[in-house]
Amino acid sequence: MEAASRMTLCGICKQKRVCCSAVVWCTECHNGLCSECQNNHDVVMTNHSTITVDAYLNLPPFIKSLPLVCKEHNKKLEKYCFDHNTPFCLLCNEKYHEYCAAAVVDLDTMIPNIKSSPAIENIGIKLKEIVGILQKLRLDRSENLLKLEENRIKIKNKIELFRKNINEEIDNYMQDVDLAVEKTKTEIDQLLGNIVKKRGSNVRIK
Repeated sequence: MEAASRMTLCGICKQKRVCCSAVVWCTECHNGLCSECQNNHDVVMTNHSTITVDAYLNLPPFIKSLPLVCKEHNKKLEKYCFDHNTPFCLLCNEKYHEYCAAAVVDLDTMIPNIKSSPAIENIGIKLKEIVGILQKLRLDRSENLLKLEENRIKIKNKIELFRKNINEEIDNYMQDVDLAVEKTKTEIDQLLGNIVKKRGSNVRIK
């Protein structure tokens, strides 16, 4: 299924309404070519460069999406400047890239060797750095969530302890109240008993 989704069709055969898998990709025509069309193409377009379809499929998206013609001069794009990160034609070279010689490469040279170019290696390094940062953020987030959970448990335990202490204080207070009431009732009963006894003694004397 994956191989089918990555299959590149021959552009010339496709125009003839024939479905045929491409074996190479022309970096000049921006078209896939089957074995038969490649033979004809190589005879007519001797100055065109081709790469394997596998190499083309593994190119970074920004390379695949490069335009064919300069928008300003309507000329074929032949160079690429890594300082400005843009393809350009020969007229642009004189106008905008006079001092970029060290950062300029031919597109035909760049595409087959794109994976080994310093710019792509730099992109790979940057991507690894970004992945590292994302992993660290995820780890920090996990640690923060863990700390948050630990704090929740600590706070909950403190509240439980506080509630327990309050309940114990209330229980002690209720016991003190009960004891005080019982003591008062006993004292009242004793007082009433003494009064009754005194009255009984007075009645007998009379």
